[in-house]
Amino acid sequence: MLSPGEAFKLSLTRWNDFQGRSRRSEYWWTTVFVLVITSAIGLLDEIVSKSTYPDDYFTKSYDYFSLWLIEFKVYPLSTIAVLIFMIPIFAVSIRRMHDVGRTGWWIGIPLGISYFAWPIFDVPSYLIASEPAHSEVMLLFRLQSVLFAILCITGLISLYFCLVDGDAEGNDFGETVK
Repeated sequence: MLSPGEAFKLSLTRWNDFQGRSRRSEYWWTTVFVLVITSAIGLLDEIVSKSTYPDDYFTKSYDYFSLWLIEFKVYPLSTIAVLIFMIPIFAVSIRRMHDVGRTGWWIGIPLGISYFAWPIFDVPSYLIASEPAHSEVMLLFRLQSVLFAILCITGLISLYFCLVDGDAEGNDFGETVK
């Protein structure tokens, strides 16, 4: 098993390597480090960029787009941190899938669903609550539910693959890394 520092250093040196395999320790220690670093930066961003609401925010009725503009905040440090760690964490995740004999698409499926379906997930709940009998709203709600179920199932399968021990022998993606 790799030490936490060795695992994080190894994943950063292999930041653009989508071939081969990665051990559980490399994957999980990298995930923990990235989570801690980005959470700390996010907290700093939240403290620095206090949100300001208009005086009539809680009394006036706003349309959805106006609400989005009011509640939209820019987190520059978090954005930079996510961009820095995006490719290394994606690479180590794909290599982790390779270690258990799976294709990297097992990581891409949940990410693809969450990325391309965000406009559907972003339907405000007050819209669904205000017009529950409206057929288009109900269709959108059902689509939301199906996509969320697919996202959860594929995410749980990917999580399982990240938790299990890698193939003891070589597989299609290379020799064992133990």
